[in-house]
Amino acid sequence: MLIRLILTWVQRTRQKELGYVADYCRICHQVTANRVLEQRKTSRILFISLGPDELLIPTQDCQGCQTESRFFPGRFTGLSPNASGPMESLISATFPQVREVYKEQLEVDEKAAAPGAGADPATRQKLLLEAFGMAEPGFRRGGGSEGLRILGLAMRPLRPTEGEIRACVARYHNTRSRMGGMLHVEAVMVAIYPESEVKRPGEYSY
Repeated sequence: MLIRLILTWVQRTRQKELGYVADYCRICHQVTANRVLEQRKTSRILFISLGPDELLIPTQDCQGCQTESRFFPGRFTGLSPNASGPMESLISATFPQVREVYKEQLEVDEKAAAPGAGADPATRQKLLLEAFGMAEPGFRRGGGSEGLRILGLAMRPLRPTEGEIRACVARYHNTRSRMGGMLHVEAVMVAIYPESEVKRPGEYSY
């Protein structure tokens, strides 16, 4: 009798929460709490380990927008076991100079979101296009829904007009990229604003 043994090779990534830090989030446009994760990749055949776990690059995910980025430990003075307290306490314990380091960026964000004059048109356009650029990996990775989620969060503090969104969408349509093919003005506006604002009579014309 011929017995065939099928061996299954499995690779898994395990995550371990190391703590929390305060950091500037380019999508939220402010200093937010970030969870730091250690990631290890394991390889097994059946239940037998093929060797020691591979330690991957640690990551941090913003607790405001849930966006993941690389963690650079040298930038922080330490880790906090939780992020349940005031933001100032988290800043003091993990990144006391965060507002100084990102002073210029925070000032630009504040001006861009301010009513009235705000930032100059060139700076504002740059920020809007940066938001689309940050969302592009989401469109490649998770399709339209993930891309729009990130784009909506990145755009919301800037309060863009329909005209500004149309200009950005047209720019990406002309690139013939995958993201450009998924972008529609109405969907972007809905991702940015609550439904009650989007459907205000006379406010927008799709």
